[in-house]
Amino acid sequence: MGFQFSTYSVQELSDCGSAFVTHFAHVKFPNNTRERTKTVLGWFCEVMAPGLQCYGHGQPAGHEFLVDQCHATFQLPTLARCERWDQPCEIRLALECEWGKYRSPGETRLMVLDDAWKVAMVRAIAKAVIFPTHKGKDRQERDRREIVDSLQTLRMQSRDDAPWLWVDLPWIESGDYPRNIAFAILS
Repeated sequence: MGFQFSTYSVQELSDCGSAFVTHFAHVKFPNNTRERTKTVLGWFCEVMAPGLQCYGHGQPAGHEFLVDQCHATFQLPTLARCERWDQPCEIRLALECEWGKYRSPGETRLMVLDDAWKVAMVRAIAKAVIFPTHKGKDRQERDRREIVDSLQTLRMQSRDDAPWLWVDLPWIESGDYPRNIAFAILS
């Protein structure tokens, strides 16, 4: 795979974005958002720093823990082990992945922002928001700019100092590979 988190620094978020682009440029996803999410979250779980726990869809808890996925220093309590934690409780990465509604950029933007609120409110060292834009260079750039501007405003208004990685993993029509994936860091 190549990339793996260690400290969840701004530089590592940028390296993560580059590795994500390389990995997913030619991946053919089914037209099923559940499978797209599972594939993306699976990749993020694989690049998690050693020694952490990965919680989220399809991971040990089997459901969301605050956000779609988080990389955490602690184990969630179970019936057998719920009296104490013997290490610091910290979320290193909080991630939301929202596909919105295909061919409906306005609804997609609202759905992405709805999930981004969770990222903004969770205390984590680093954060990530994965979203799609729609086909067409002008449309894609406009949609991306509107979403990213809104993410930046949300980050500022929530007084969040953590760096955010945003990744635009666009919807794609058959045969349009490689994808025009874009990413950047808000810090």
